This record gives sequence, C-alpha cells and structure tokens, in this order.
Amino acid sequence: MYGRDAVADQQRLNNLYENPLSLCLAGCKTSAKNGVIEKGWRLDLAARAKLPVPNGGILLDDFYQLAVLEEVVQFADGRLSIPSPQALSDLLYTAVRFPQLDKPAILRPLYETAVPPQFSVNLADPPALAGALAELWAALPAGAETGRDVLLQEMITIAVEGTAVTHSSRPTDTITCNSQTSTLPQLGAWRRPDPAFPAHLRRLQLLLRGLRRTFGAGQWQVQWADDGRVCWLLSLKNITIP
Repeated sequence: MYGRDAVADQQRLNNLYENPLSLCLAGCKTSAKNGVIEKGWRLDLAARAKLPVPNGGILLDDFYQLAVLEEVVQFADGRLSIPSPQALSDLLYTAVRFPQLDKPAILRPLYETAVPPQFSVNLADPPALAGALAELWAALPAGAETGRDVLLQEMITIAVEGTAVTHSSRPTDTITCNSQTSTLPQLGAWRRPDPAFPAHLRRLQLLLRGLRRTFGAGQWQVQWADDGRVCWLLSLKNITIP
C-alpha cells in the first residue's frame, strides 16, 4: 500500500471510493464544486444546457490518487509508470463506471502543462488508454499540489473549424475561420439564420446565440468545429475585461 501508514492509507482509499472520481459532461452539477477549472466546468454547463458538446467526461484528480493508492500507478526513480494497463482499464470502467465512448477520444489536461493533448486514443484498448493517461499525469512531478483532472471526449470529424469572440451587448461576433477573420451578425432571440450564409456559419450563429443565452453578460472566446452536420463547442473562456 502506498504511504507509510497502512491504516491511514486504507482510510484514504475508502474516502476516495466514496467521493466522485469522474464526472460525465452534462451528468451532474458539481464540476465547479469539485475544483474543475473553467475550461472543464463551462463545457459541463454548456452540455447541461443542451448545447452541442462532444460526448465525454472528466477524470478528477481523485481518480489519479486512487490509482496511486491501488498501485495501478507506480513510481520508480521518480518516473511514473502503469505496469498493468488492464488494471487501469478495470479501475476506470468497473470500479469508477466511467461511460464507454463509441469513438476515438481526445484527452486534454485541465492543468497547465507543456504536454499536448493526446489525440485519437482508443479507450477500449488498455495499452492506448494507459499510455495516454501516463503521458499527461507524468507532466507534473509526483508530489505536485496541482490536481490532475483530465478531460476525455469523443473526437469529431472536422470539416471546418475556427474561433469566435461573442459579446452579449454587441450586434456582431468576430470569427476566425480558415485563417481569415471576419464578422458575423448575431441572431436575436427568435430570428433564424440568413439562408444566404454558408451552412456552417448558420450553425455557428445558433451555437453562439445559445452560449450567450446560457452564460449571460460578458465577452466569450470560443473554439468551435463543424462536422458538416453540427457545429460543436470545443472550449469556452470568459475574456471580459473588468
């Protein structure tokens, strides 16, 4: 058992099993209460508001702590390793009951790190899952106080993607698409998109209107991607200047 005091470690293990170890996007209302940073809890709130957010969930730092206590995650000479990928998969899907994702996933760290997201991860393949999580978890030293929350989402097939800045009190949004910046008229409460606009821009207008309705006053920076049918919200940040 990890740690000097086996009794204390067992109590901590019991406590971890009693706490939320993961959160389904749109599955609960506690992401912010569990200390998840803005990138994560705003996506959770958007999903609960029925905005198009790729299916997925958040593995909380407590899951990482549990994996360490269960010796699924181990350290040798200061290096993190996962000797049994199958044990990690069993912990994720049997003990924690993380939802099965039907498509390859992208894993994003919800903490500051130079390690990039892990793309096209087959979560049903234990070695692939273990390799991706180990890469992200190892980005922080073993004793780091920063939580190792990880966002797991199904990847989408991107036809066009970009960014947008929308303000609750302005008539137009600023969008960047295909390396070009332009403005896009905001949709009022009951207005329909102009059929003269390309389909992906009409879907983007609807997404941005939904974001303003959900998050209210302020200025919002949005990362979006369109798969030809749906304009998906990938990230959202409040950039309102005080």
